[in-house]
Amino acid sequence: MPNPLKIVLCDDDPDEELIFRLALEPLRISFELTWIADGWQLIDHLMETNSSPDLVFLDVDLGAGLSGIQVLPPIRKICPKTRIVIHSGRNDKENIKAAFDAGTNLYIVKDYSLTNFQLTLKAVFGNHGKPTTCPDRTLFPAA
Repeated sequence: MPNPLKIVLCDDDPDEELIFRLALEPLRISFELTWIADGWQLIDHLMETNSSPDLVFLDVDLGAGLSGIQVLPPIRKICPKTRIVIHSGRNDKENIKAAFDAGTNLYIVKDYSLTNFQLTLKAVFGNHGKPTTCPDRTLFPAA
C-alpha cells in the first residue's frame, strides 16, 4: 500500500475538515488530513514537523492573525515543493492575483456544494491520488 497523501487544511471553520473528509472519501486515496485553524499555527506546525505535506489547502480569510495570502510566502520558504491550493469563498480578481503572486499553485472558489467540491478534488487528485502537475490556474465552481 502506498504512503498516505499528507494534506494540511488551514481554515478557521472547523466544519471544513468534515467537508474535506466527505469529499475525499469517494476518491479512494489514502490520506492523512491535518486541520489547523490559523496561519500562525500552520507556520508553527510546518516548522515543527520533519516532513513537508504533499498538499496544503488554505483559506484566504482565517479570522484573527495572518490571512491565507500572508501565510503563503513562509510556507514556500519552509516547504518549497509542497503544492498549495487556496480554497476560498472570495472570487475577486485582486485576491486571486495576490494569491498567485504570493505563491499558490491553484485557487479554488468555494461554492458550498459537496458534489461540485468532490468533482474539483477529483480534478486536483486525478493522477491516481497524486496532486496534479497542471500549470497554476484558478478553478471556478460549475454554474
